Amino acid sequence: MRKLADDLYVYESTCQVYVRMQGKQAVLIDFGDGTVLDELAAIGAEQVAGILMTHHHRDQGQGLPRAVEAGIPIYVPHTEQELFSGIDESLSSLKINRIRGAIMFFTLIR
Repeated sequence: MRKLADDLYVYESTCQVYVRMQGKQAVLIDFGDGTVLDELAAIGAEQVAGILMTHHHRDQGQGLPRAVEAGIPIYVPHTEQELFSGIDESLSSLKINRIRGAIMFFTLIR
């Protein structure tokens, strides 16, 4: 966890997870693989008030099932709510992007 300002941190996960502190509460911007939860106590966070997702790509939110299990509120862009709530439907119509011979799946899987 790297401190950027008095109340702002960044955690390197499968993406950059920003942590905004207010007292003992944290708000997370994106979630990555979820391991950020294991590091919050080190900066004094006792509770996660919510997670703000910037978009639905897997690297941003593959750990979200862990947040759901912990009862952490998750906020997503209005225009992408179906991509978060209808994952099974998204997978059935998944488009594959080929980049330099590799197949990249960008959507969430759970």
